[in-house]
Amino acid sequence: MEERPKNVRKPAAKGKGFYVAMYASLGGLLLLALAIGYFNFLGPGAVTGEADAHLISGNLFEQDLADTEYWPVGSQWDMPIGGRLQPTPTPAPPPDDETGRPTQPAPRPGDATEGQAQPVPSPPPAEPEDDETTQTRDGDAYHGDETGADEASIYNVFEPPAPSFTHFADGDSMHWPVLGDVLMDFALDRLIYDPTLDQWRTNDKLAISANRGDTVRAAAAGRVYQIVETRQFGQKVVIDHGNGWFTTYSQLDPDMAVSEGDVVSRGQIIGAVGSPSIFTSRIGYHVGFSVSNNDTPIDPNTLLTTAE
Repeated sequence: MEERPKNVRKPAAKGKGFYVAMYASLGGLLLLALAIGYFNFLGPGAVTGEADAHLISGNLFEQDLADTEYWPVGSQWDMPIGGRLQPTPTPAPPPDDETGRPTQPAPRPGDATEGQAQPVPSPPPAEPEDDETTQTRDGDAYHGDETGADEASIYNVFEPPAPSFTHFADGDSMHWPVLGDVLMDFALDRLIYDPTLDQWRTNDKLAISANRGDTVRAAAAGRVYQIVETRQFGQKVVIDHGNGWFTTYSQLDPDMAVSEGDVVSRGQIIGAVGSPSIFTSRIGYHVGFSVSNNDTPIDPNTLLTTAE
């Protein structure tokens, strides 16, 4: 049997070229389909190369939409086609006659036509105001009238003014809080004897004798500044008379006739005489009465007059 030389290749099998050609044709068709789909996706701008710039930015319609404002639904702008906004043409006005000329708007009042001036209509007369109008303040309704009353004065009808008093002044006199003998006198420049403490000392007030339950009156008009009870002075009341003047009433009964903040008049009852404290027990029933002006003790004897 004759041997084949080793350097000679074996002939290719028949039919192999047919498959190669078939696969090449299918690949070409697939590339063609991809190309058609690609151009359809880009739209008309792909032919001119406009879509390539948009693809670089990452969004085909991003730049188109950024160049235009948002369009409301039903406006003259239609939906974008191929990445562009298409304006809807505005319809022309209908012709007014057979000539096809556009309709002219009707003249408005006050517009002047050629060769003739149009009168301007006068404004309608104002309606007369009612004599009584309703106004509000802080949610409350009240009625004003033709007298021209001030708003604050009308509103303050429902808020009575706070009571006031005539301030005490230099040269004015005071009412005795209670009638009786002076048991311990005012003394700042000398010493007096205190029987309860059994010592000589100064004294910045008067100790006026009285009976238990006797009425105690305000020395002058003023406002009750303080009511307090202490071991030294018992029940104590302080009245502010204005201009820095104050009076103090001590050794009173706890059942008071006034309260803090009350305005009192000269000679008005403010309380009654009570039991003396342990610091004044040797004196007996009395009222401690002191006067001060701008925190300086004043001798009550220079201001007190006979009771009215």
